[in-house]
Amino acid sequence: MAVTAWYDVNGPATVTTTAELDAVLDTVAAWNGANLIELSDTDDPWRTPMMNVGLDAERGVGVLVFLSPQGNYVSSNGSEDETPQYFYQDHEREFPAGVEVPIADARRAAREYVETRARPACVQWQPYTH
Repeated sequence: MAVTAWYDVNGPATVTTTAELDAVLDTVAAWNGANLIELSDTDDPWRTPMMNVGLDAERGVGVLVFLSPQGNYVSSNGSEDETPQYFYQDHEREFPAGVEVPIADARRAAREYVETRARPACVQWQPYTH
């Protein structure tokens, strides 16, 4: 099953392999600041869970949001650090404190989502309302 990766105002990328996902993640990680990618199932984007992957390579962190009919979740690092802001296609989104995880974990979670379409088990989660 293919995944659609929305991150560029010029349109999405279709991801069918780990190498293609890594290319999208590398592209966004190379941008300045903290930026978001929206991943959704290409064949059925409205009935399967979606995941947002935020990457801030300059600080070595990321944020994850998992959206599903069973509930919405955001990554958790167990602390009360700052409230980060990430950009999605030139629109700013603020997140609650304590949501940033190491960038390697964010990338690992993106791969797990692409492979399973389930909430990745490699990070901790907390309920999320936005």
